[in-house]
Amino acid sequence: MGLTIGLGSGSKKKDKNWTNWLAVRDWDNPITEVTDSDFDTDCIFPSGLLFHTFIESVTLTLPKAIAIEGLCMECYQLQSVDIDVPLAEGADYAFKDCKTLNAVTLNLPAVLYVNHIFEGCINLASLNLDLSSAERANYAFCDSAIQTVNADIISGAKEASNAFAGCRNLYSLEINLGNATTADYAFYECYWLESLTINLNSLTSGEYMFSECNSLTTLVITGMSDSNTWQE
Repeated sequence: MGLTIGLGSGSKKKDKNWTNWLAVRDWDNPITEVTDSDFDTDCIFPSGLLFHTFIESVTLTLPKAIAIEGLCMECYQLQSVDIDVPLAEGADYAFKDCKTLNAVTLNLPAVLYVNHIFEGCINLASLNLDLSSAERANYAFCDSAIQTVNADIISGAKEASNAFAGCRNLYSLEINLGNATTADYAFYECYWLESLTINLNSLTSGEYMFSECNSLTTLVITGMSDSNTWQE
């Protein structure tokens, strides 16, 4: 349960983590801020640690964690995160449906999986992150309020299906998906997207990639060759 796995070896650390794990789920008097002092930073598997709690801000360094899947998923009052997880390979669903999240500082230099990481973050308008080590970024920003991201944010992803699907605040975007072989429905139902510049150097499957992009008037695709076979 919670922090009973992947903890430091000392019983004091386990007691501390167990106490605080229960505290963030105290609906009558919930903890709203989490920092390094609240939890064992030697935790290896903090996945789901703060799932569906009243947390409003998180500042954590987890030097030994190898996965943060669902770390803050469905934290409906979460507004800001500053998280450093240098070894984590998995970050699927980490902030999915954090509907008030609007400020993110995130260091994930070893991450391989960011599927659904910011899906449903309906107040998150801008991201300047390096998730380029990720190989899978399906649904990464789906149904979010994203308006701007840095062009190389998921440039290493081999899979980017539905990555920006349903992002209805997108008007103009430059994005590098040069490593992606699969990007089906990547911009599906981006109704207000008017201008898109995209690198698709490796794409082999892009079914319905721009479907329902009813406002798209400028589309610049680079990196395509005769060997790329896909359909809109």
